[in-house]
Amino acid sequence: MYRIALDIGGTFTDCAVLGPEGRLTAAKGFSVPEDPARGVLDALQRAAGEIGRPLPDLLRDADLFVHGCTIGTNAMIERTGVRTGLLITRGHEHTLRIGRVLQKVAGLSESEMIHASRLRKAEPPLVPPDLVRGVTERLDWSGEVLVALDREEASRHVEELVGGGVKAVAVCFLWSFVNPAHERQGRDLIRARHPDLFVTLSSELSPVLGEYERAVTTTLNAYLGPRMAGYLERLEAGLRELGYVRPLLVMQAGGGLTTTGDAAARPVVTLDSGPVGGTLGARYFGGLAGHPNIICTDVGGTSFDVGLIFGGAPQLEAQPVIAKYTYLLPKIAIKSIGFCATGRPRHVTPQEPSIRPTW
Repeated sequence: MYRIALDIGGTFTDCAVLGPEGRLTAAKGFSVPEDPARGVLDALQRAAGEIGRPLPDLLRDADLFVHGCTIGTNAMIERTGVRTGLLITRGHEHTLRIGRVLQKVAGLSESEMIHASRLRKAEPPLVPPDLVRGVTERLDWSGEVLVALDREEASRHVEELVGGGVKAVAVCFLWSFVNPAHERQGRDLIRARHPDLFVTLSSELSPVLGEYERAVTTTLNAYLGPRMAGYLERLEAGLRELGYVRPLLVMQAGGGLTTTGDAAARPVVTLDSGPVGGTLGARYFGGLAGHPNIICTDVGGTSFDVGLIFGGAPQLEAQPVIAKYTYLLPKIAIKSIGFCATGRPRHVTPQEPSIRPTW
C-alpha cells in the first residue's frame, strides 16, 4: 500500500509518496491559484510517473492521503477571501473596528512597535462597515433572554447583505456561547432563504468569553470558508474519479489531522497547516539526530514562514494573530511575512521573529 502526503504553496504543489517497500518518491508541480485542485492532480501525476504506475492504480492502492496547505494563509496575505457580512447584536456593530487597545501592535515585533506614528489598525477590514448589521436581541450573562431575536429585522438584514454581494455570513451575538438559541435561529433564517450561503456561528466555532476575539474568529472563518470548501469539494471529486475511495485527511494548524468536512466548515483550523506539518517533521528528524532546538523555515512563492522547536517541543499560541487580527483557536506558532497582490509587504505575523525563546 502507498501513503501520500501533499502540500500546496503559493508557487509549487509538493507531493511525497511512501511505497510498500519504504521507498520515498517526491514530485513537484506548479500551483494553480484559480483552481488549486489542478495543481494537486498535476503533482500526483508527476509522482505516479516517477514511480512508474498509472495514477488511478496508485490512488487505488493508497491507504492514506494527508493534505497540508496554505490556501487560507495565502488568502489572508493577498486578501482574496470572499465578500463577507456580519450579523452582530445591535449596538455592537463597531466591535471589529474598535478592537482592543493593543490591536495596533498585535503581532508586531519590538522594533516595529517603537514607531508609534506609523501604527495602524488592521487594514483592510475583514468586513467593510456597510456589510455589518446590528440585530435586535439580547441575552444576559447567564443566557436568559432579555430581548427576543427580531426575526423580521434579521431577515431584512440578510436580504440586504445578499443584495450587497456577500458569499458568507458570520453570526456573533452577545453571550451566545452560554445560550446559542438566537444564533441558531439566525442561521435557520439564512438557510431557509439562501441555502448555499456559507454561515459561521460563533457559538459553534469559538464558544468562549471574549466578544472581540470571538467576532474575529467567526468572521475570519466565514471569510475563508467558501474558498476552502469549494477547493476541497473539487479535489475530492477529482480523486474519486481517479479511483481514490478512502478519506482525504487535512492537516490542522494545531497539529493532528481532520476530515475534509470539518476543514470545509472550519477552514480557520487549517491556517499555516503546511508549515506546521514541516515543523512537526523537523521535530521528528531533529529528535533522531539529537537536536532538541531547531529553527524551521519554509520559503514559498507567497510567504516566508518560520517555526521553532525548543526543548524538543513545538511552540504553541493560545491566541494567534494573523494580519493584526487576534483569534481564539490555539495553534502551533508559525511566523510569516508575505506580499499582497499589490506588491507591498503584508505582515501576516511579525516581520522579525525573535530567535531568542520567550516562552
